[in-house]
Amino acid sequence: MGGEVLKMSAYDVHIGKLISGRRSLEGSGSYLLCTTDKTIVEINSVQPVEGIVVRAQDWEDALYEFCLSAIDEYIAEGNNKEVYTFSIYTDTYHGSYIIYINNQESLNHSVEEAFAHDRQKDLESGNKRHHTTREELYEQFKYGEGDYPFMYDNTGERLEKWLSIYSCITSEDHHYLDIEQNYIVEKELVDSQLFLIAIQVIHRLQADFQQLDRTDDFIAYVSAADGVGGDYLTTSQLVRRCVSEEQLYKVMPDVEERDRAFREAVKTVQQQHLSEQVRHWVTVIEKGEFGEGSPYSFWKTDYEAYEQLIELGVAALPCIQEHLNGELDQDTRLILETVLYDLSERFVQEDTLTLKQTFGEVDIAIKEMRAVLAELRKQDPDDYTPYPSNLLSDAEEEILRAVTDKWRLPDQYIYFLNHYVPEFVTWSTGDYMNLEIFGAKDLEQGQWGYSQNPDTKEVLDEWPSSYLVIASDEGDPYCIDLSRGDMVIYSAEHGTGTWDFDVAYDSLAEFLRSVLLPSRSDLEWDTSDSTSYTYYNLFITGEGSQKVKTLAFIKKKFACDYAQARAYMESLPLLVYKGIDLGAEKIETQLKEIGADYEKRQISLAEFIVDDPS
Repeated sequence: MGGEVLKMSAYDVHIGKLISGRRSLEGSGSYLLCTTDKTIVEINSVQPVEGIVVRAQDWEDALYEFCLSAIDEYIAEGNNKEVYTFSIYTDTYHGSYIIYINNQESLNHSVEEAFAHDRQKDLESGNKRHHTTREELYEQFKYGEGDYPFMYDNTGERLEKWLSIYSCITSEDHHYLDIEQNYIVEKELVDSQLFLIAIQVIHRLQADFQQLDRTDDFIAYVSAADGVGGDYLTTSQLVRRCVSEEQLYKVMPDVEERDRAFREAVKTVQQQHLSEQVRHWVTVIEKGEFGEGSPYSFWKTDYEAYEQLIELGVAALPCIQEHLNGELDQDTRLILETVLYDLSERFVQEDTLTLKQTFGEVDIAIKEMRAVLAELRKQDPDDYTPYPSNLLSDAEEEILRAVTDKWRLPDQYIYFLNHYVPEFVTWSTGDYMNLEIFGAKDLEQGQWGYSQNPDTKEVLDEWPSSYLVIASDEGDPYCIDLSRGDMVIYSAEHGTGTWDFDVAYDSLAEFLRSVLLPSRSDLEWDTSDSTSYTYYNLFITGEGSQKVKTLAFIKKKFACDYAQARAYMESLPLLVYKGIDLGAEKIETQLKEIGADYEKRQISLAEFIVDDPS
């Protein structure tokens, strides 16, 4: 396959999204009514209109029957030997299908005929020039469908009629609409569904291909006509929907070579900052098929540039918008607008599905953090007035853009940075001494002393280059590995001479929950298997039926003598437990056994962390 060069355009992206499954067919639930008086109108229901309804399944059945008839005709002609290819050549604009079949004998004959013709021309002209080798001619003719002698275009009366109607619809030329009765066509069909139907038919034909005497490298695939994608769409997407990558690389080693080169090119781009990656792909689209790094040089289309921009995630949205604010070719603008829309849609969809859970957990944790800080300020306003600890809800756009330009951050972490905006906030809860979780404005400075010398700005070689410090507890870093793209949290002790990292938490939400826990020593209970907690205060409110046992309980609980225990008894209610539900159940059982009067009161995490038990 090779030859034509298509103008790069938004069509590449639109059709590429369809073939790859990134978008649905347009026109679902609508129909096109084609009438005998040469009119075509859109309708929303087939009732009560009279006419023949043409649905995708009907179309698939008709194309399948056409393929079977082509196979039967090919075999009947006596050519069924060493068949190496079967293809459905598809024109989604003019509305046509052609079946191409070829065998090894025919291929060899074409190569030898072309080879001899070149030599004869040289002899007649007396010119001495570089001769195309047999090997080069072999590769040129092997999948050059136009050179095959076995071509079948008799689609049958039913499919031929539908293709004629289809052509009138897509060309918007109703004058050639020649029908004896009304036809009602599913609108989705004219959104290049002919490609998808042909792909489905190729898979449906697998058992029928057993009639053919096939070579080991036999492949059956769908190809695109010039003007609707041609060789580039065929090689980059259509053929890959029909055969495995292993088989594709076996029969087309040049495709494997181009794929490998493209992956290396992408890997090089991914080493750059986010804004530079966006600029690269925008430039690739803008410069066209002959520009440096063009997907066409790898036998692909602009759809690949679209895919790379999508893979950058929502962090790329500000950079893409910045390019849209500038001067752009119309096709480039359409592609970037598509990327912008799809990224925004993906963000919303993921937020309601997968990200709804993960982002929701982050939201809950941040809400709890704010509650804790508010409770601390309430309990001790004098201490918090000079340096008010606070968590704001939205980061400044310029600050957030600066960090997303510098690092390629996971979407969930960008969301966290946008909603966790600390002012004088450190955490001495959980097992932390003085944990500072960096907001966006402190993230770059948070790398000082770890990956970067704060004075010289020199990169420190001993630090893992892909590790980003997101928090620090008295010098012990908590990091994410940017090369993974996830939010697994790693930690290491400082001052040991080497950085020996271990997984500290499997997710950002788990890390934040750890901040919202008291020290394990304060819990008086094993919480290693618990991921969420309910907090309680337990008060003795009266001596109960067995005063002596109640006094003994107080004496043991507070490690005091009986005189002090009596003094506690006179100052009821007396707090005897503050902690999680597991510990509360244990103490409650003891109070019931001694017959003491008590009150069990559920409290919030913020109330648990502060000292005032009232």
